[in-house]
Amino acid sequence: MQIHYIAKSEDFYKSKEQAQAYLDMFESKDYSKRMVSGEFGLLQNNMETILEKFSNQTHYVDLGPGNADKSELIITHAKKQDMIRLYTAIDIQQMYLEIAKEKIENLKVPVKTLETTFETGLEQLKNDQTQKFIYLGATHCNFKPEEINQTLIKNM
Repeated sequence: MQIHYIAKSEDFYKSKEQAQAYLDMFESKDYSKRMVSGEFGLLQNNMETILEKFSNQTHYVDLGPGNADKSELIITHAKKQDMIRLYTAIDIQQMYLEIAKEKIENLKVPVKTLETTFETGLEQLKNDQTQKFIYLGATHCNFKPEEINQTLIKNM
């Protein structure tokens, strides 16, 4: 198997057609059965460990929220324990930001959206000294591992 990385990740999902095609994948039974249920199971089985990383004032940062379903799950559990101060979604696709905003606002959590690259968005949040939980989800697949790791380390 050969792995291909996108040279400029900011070009991925930039068009509404690309963004919608990604969302449409979730409607596919094969994708849903193989990927989505596996991700949800992984999160649910490790929720206690995940929540150990939260404080009572955690700033949840969602890099590439997509349809925000996994973040919605985590935040629902964290909210029950009064651990969330703010949710920030960072993406270059306005469609994903709107979906994430609607889902998370329904949980009665303050929401901020940044329509920009991960690098720029994280840089904008760097001065916020509250504890952050950064959720990358499957978005990491759009980057070379060393590039996304450096972006995260540089902006922590």
